[in-house]
Amino acid sequence: MRTLTALLTLTRDTATLWWRTYPRLLTWFALGFGVHHLGQHASALVGSRYQLVATMLFVLGVLGWLACLVMMIHAVKPALWTPRHLRPGAVSDVVPQPLFADERGIDVLTLALGPFLAVYSVWGLVEEEVSALFFANLSREGLAEPDSWSISFAPDRLGYYVTLTAGAWLLGKLVTVLRVRLRARDGVALGMRVVSIAADGTAVFGLFVALGIGAGQLREWWQGRMISVWLGQTWRGLVDRLPSWHLWFDATLPEVVRDAVTWFWATLLPAISDRLLLPLMWLALAATVFGWREFRGRDVVAGTRLETAGARLDHVTGRVGVDAGAVPTLVALATDDLRTKYLPVANALRLVWRAGPRFVGVYLVAATALWAAELLASELLLRVIGPQPDDVFFAMDPFLELLLGAVFVTGSIALYATAFDRAVAAVTDTPWRPGRTSTASPAQRVSRTRPAL
Repeated sequence: MRTLTALLTLTRDTATLWWRTYPRLLTWFALGFGVHHLGQHASALVGSRYQLVATMLFVLGVLGWLACLVMMIHAVKPALWTPRHLRPGAVSDVVPQPLFADERGIDVLTLALGPFLAVYSVWGLVEEEVSALFFANLSREGLAEPDSWSISFAPDRLGYYVTLTAGAWLLGKLVTVLRVRLRARDGVALGMRVVSIAADGTAVFGLFVALGIGAGQLREWWQGRMISVWLGQTWRGLVDRLPSWHLWFDATLPEVVRDAVTWFWATLLPAISDRLLLPLMWLALAATVFGWREFRGRDVVAGTRLETAGARLDHVTGRVGVDAGAVPTLVALATDDLRTKYLPVANALRLVWRAGPRFVGVYLVAATALWAAELLASELLLRVIGPQPDDVFFAMDPFLELLLGAVFVTGSIALYATAFDRAVAAVTDTPWRPGRTSTASPAQRVSRTRPAL
């Protein structure tokens, strides 16, 4: 009963937050949707004639969508309950101070976009973006002209994407060093941050495509090796040696073992990744946007013999200023992606875990229910529309995506924000009564923290 009550409460609070912040959520969603599709179709329009331009248009479209996702999360921060009712001094050892700060949108975007790019690359979401770009090229050029497409996974393009990745990564690090060392003014610093973000996204995209091409070539090489053939034959021989017992569901033991292994790799693992791990990662990403992104090396080794080494590492990696030497600068740049992308998200996952197994279970059930509701709504829309010619269906697809996203993407953001709010309350032992105080935030606070690029 307590679990059901917690689920109903989380659903109610999510709906309340979604309704109160929907104008801001919808604005950022519509902007990101437009930039995203504009970048895809502009890349397809340019085609292979100007490969670098086509690649950058696509990357900027993806970055624009991710930036608007970050800003959607940032837009609901003034409506969170715990930052307004916690005393910063009393929880300074538990809650990072940025949670209580009124941060500028560009600062949040610079600090939080990196983890979003990391999750997009690890979970294969960049692959979905590439598939959408293939669709845009297909709708424009057709199957007869694949050489004119703006992106290609042909093996001879591997060198191009490796060079693109290395160049973008070096450009991003160079701009970061120059911005700190030159102490650029606000306008120049803003431009340099935008360039750094674009270079970061280009490096992630180029790395994904290069790894995809390399993996395809490696797969072909492995399938042609004798050891690969031997392993396949050995596995089939082991399964065939099993006794052909007929089980009660009209299947033999070898068939059950073979189907079980296939189900494990093809169904269970993807389901765990998509329906368990990915929602938790989105919650951790929301936490980094709200300010839960402070990570120090000494926190990992606190209480051990390596504590002094962790403090020294923090000191070295934190010195990328005018007076920093060559070694501290190189160490900071070499570990920058790890410290600013992956470890903060892992640190935010610790917050989710500390909130308790009941909270994690309730949140995952709510996230799965929202995902299932989106699938059901999509199916109902298709049934209402009925069979249509291919060209009509292709023209309607963006509008259907916009309609569904305006409800379910914004609803997902509200769920992440509400779950984060509840997790902070649980970790800090703060009584959770948002229904009594959720409308008590001063109007000037909301207007002062309105996100702006």
